[in-house]
Amino acid sequence: MIDIVNERPKMKNHNRRGMTLVEIMIVVLILSVVLLGMYAFFSAQSAGISMSKAAAEIDKNGNVLSTFMLGELQTARKWNEATINKIQFVNQEGVVEYEYVPGDPIGTLYRRIGGSETIMAPDVESVEFHFFSTYSVDGPGSNELDPGAGNIAGSIGMVEARFVIRSKNPVHTSDVNQTPIKTDNPLTPEVESDGRLRRLFSIRTNIRNIIR
Repeated sequence: MIDIVNERPKMKNHNRRGMTLVEIMIVVLILSVVLLGMYAFFSAQSAGISMSKAAAEIDKNGNVLSTFMLGELQTARKWNEATINKIQFVNQEGVVEYEYVPGDPIGTLYRRIGGSETIMAPDVESVEFHFFSTYSVDGPGSNELDPGAGNIAGSIGMVEARFVIRSKNPVHTSDVNQTPIKTDNPLTPEVESDGRLRRLFSIRTNIRNIIR
């Protein structure tokens, strides 16, 4: 009788071993550093895009308002009212009035003519009108008129309008890890830290066609 012996093939021993805890921790650490770097990069890119869009929108609104208001101020023939937040004058179209009405959280700049009222630009945070008895190409000097001293409409030789436009939304969140956006805004003494971008616009023109 023939005995059949079933022999199992012997497994070769390659001396394999798994990763140690230290090696796993090193891999996790490297991956964490890489992911944090990628997150920081894309966050910076997003913040830059947000800042650029906000600046472009502010510049567009500010330039349109500056151009329109400057052109209309140059057509003034007679001044009826001149205060820090409101002006009224007469030109070839009739009686024109600009008034900034403060509000919470933001005010509104109105233009009124012939019974109609128009909001001139969005996100106008502050407006000031300044008046001078004479015009200087170098800018206003010591000849500024005081609206509180009485009716100065007949003495105006130059008008300057200053207004601040802010971004519609914050360009980033202001937390402990981020520096808030600050503005050097001469119209408001406090330093804003709400994350909004702001720009100061200024126009100045002499009054050429005034009828005394």
